[in-house]
Amino acid sequence: MHVETDVLIIGSGGAGMYAAIEAARAGASVFLADRSLIGRGGATVMAQMTVAVALGAETPDHWSHHYDDTLEAGRGLCDERLARLLCEDGPACIRQMDEWGIGWARKDGHIAQVFAPGHDRPRCVYVDFLNTGPAVSKTLRGVVTRAKGIRKAGDLLIVPPESCHWLRWRSAAGLALVFKAPQRAGVGRFPAGKVICRFCPHYKCGCVLPNGFMPQE
Repeated sequence: MHVETDVLIIGSGGAGMYAAIEAARAGASVFLADRSLIGRGGATVMAQMTVAVALGAETPDHWSHHYDDTLEAGRGLCDERLARLLCEDGPACIRQMDEWGIGWARKDGHIAQVFAPGHDRPRCVYVDFLNTGPAVSKTLRGVVTRAKGIRKAGDLLIVPPESCHWLRWRSAAGLALVFKAPQRAGVGRFPAGKVICRFCPHYKCGCVLPNGFMPQE
């Protein structure tokens, strides 16, 4: 079996599925692979409790306040660039998940937010205190299933490529996957002729990182 795709995403946890959705919405063809079942492995499905985000639904808030709290609680361990991305983009992502029907808990007609350690105000949303992660995974699985342009392969073990120009993997089942960077103009945040592979120490060659984050030049 021979597969070609614009974007290869390794890992179908929450970040991997969301990256696949965004790439497909930008017009790219996507191949989403996981060594487990699609959307049922990784950390997201195991997560409980709450998700911190500066919605301002419970009390006035702003992503910059969330960012400040994150850096203070991190005590120098945070990647400030990633922390800013999380805090700034978080509200839109949470509202998007709400539109997709995740079922965030509500209070007086708005998304409920509660206190959690490290935050100076009620900021944390939840589905229920034991089911937030599984609800996120279930919602994203549904969107991935309905999305056009996303092909999926579970139970697929991907090992480091032989080349950084033509990426070749072989699974236990004998599937050979060849990924070639798109030659057309860049699609959304995905540049033409260059994609990102966690196996390359310079991040110059292959696929989207498993966590969905793409380093900038």
